[in-house]
Amino acid sequence: TDETRQILEKLELQTRIALARGEDASAEEFIIQALALEPQHIPIQLLQSKRDFFRGEVPAALARLDTLLERAPNESEAWLWKGQILAASGAYLQAEKAYRRALEEIGQMDVMTLKKYLTIAQFTEILRAQGKADEAATYQEVLDNS
Repeated sequence: TDETRQILEKLELQTRIALARGEDASAEEFIIQALALEPQHIPIQLLQSKRDFFRGEVPAALARLDTLLERAPNESEAWLWKGQILAASGAYLQAEKAYRRALEEIGQMDVMTLKKYLTIAQFTEILRAQGKADEAATYQEVLDNS
């Protein structure tokens, strides 16, 4: 219903704010409330992964993402977050694969959105970190022409 959707959106926002403030207990409570309404709510499950990461529980964050991506393989936000986690962990080759998948999903849009631009910028850094300067330059050119 519209009311449930509005409540979920509010809980999602409250969770994001709590995580940004480092208020783990509040974030946990908002997540519990949201999942009680909609156990398969993708944005909240993504925030659970972010909460795990901020707690230093990287394997749990990745496991939660993998489960989410099995259910929603076209979820660009999940692929992007996975790429960010893997890049932060120094797993550049795996991060590259996740960024490529995020770009495939985001690339469905013909317009250069901020999300698409930032994803390409992050992907370019991953390519550079792996010494793939030629490919990075190609993507940098796309950014420069945007």
